[in-house]
Amino acid sequence: MIIYTVITKEDCPVPDQQVVDSRFKYICLHSVDVEKKYPWTYIKIKEEKNAYYTYNKYKILSPFKKSILIDGKNVLTKHLYDSYEKFLQYDIALNDEGNRFSFLDEIVDWLVMPVISYEEALNYIIDVKNMGYPFHDVPEGRGYLTSVLYRDNVDDFNRTWWTHWLKFEKRNQLSFYLASYFENKKIYLDPINFVRTPRHQPYPWTNMRLQHENIGKLKNFKHDLLKLGIEYEFKEIALHFRNIPIQLIEKIS
Repeated sequence: MIIYTVITKEDCPVPDQQVVDSRFKYICLHSVDVEKKYPWTYIKIKEEKNAYYTYNKYKILSPFKKSILIDGKNVLTKHLYDSYEKFLQYDIALNDEGNRFSFLDEIVDWLVMPVISYEEALNYIIDVKNMGYPFHDVPEGRGYLTSVLYRDNVDDFNRTWWTHWLKFEKRNQLSFYLASYFENKKIYLDPINFVRTPRHQPYPWTNMRLQHENIGKLKNFKHDLLKLGIEYEFKEIALHFRNIPIQLIEKIS
């Protein structure tokens, strides 16, 4: 059983941890120079996008059918190790994203950050609708936080996740929703974070002009979705999470 991380940027740290668990082998895949820490084993990789080794795991770490992926900026907590026996009852385990509850909540978050434009979001929704994806809350009723990810022999899921991620190559939650639906895996969501995050890396896609454009168009979002036969209600908790002014929430809710 392995815990692995992927470091492809100079400013990304190797994960720290509260305790070291002898049940696991710790592997750090890195294309840049990194700080050497106990108990990690370091493996140099070709210069690829981090996502290649994250979603496309079946091509690189196929001998390890069970694995836990962790983002480099995080600290592994005792809760992660205490939860491991529960993981073994599932195909996939990860954290519950407490601010988002559905694929469309995630789309709104992408618009507000912003990751994509309003037009890109609508076109993507149309594509996904044509795939047959049902626009309701995921069965667990929560969103996915993929900074810690346990997987057990789910190559089909990894392939689907990778294929859908290539649509935008930005973040991964939307493609995770699609893979979890189309591959129908048994997924465990834990409301307590498996990691501490002492610092966040700056988002590479920060674009204030696009953010203001997207927020200004959010008042059209429900109407545009109704044209597609999709009903949607804004979640105030998700909007507050991104610090959208309450006046705007009242206008679009």
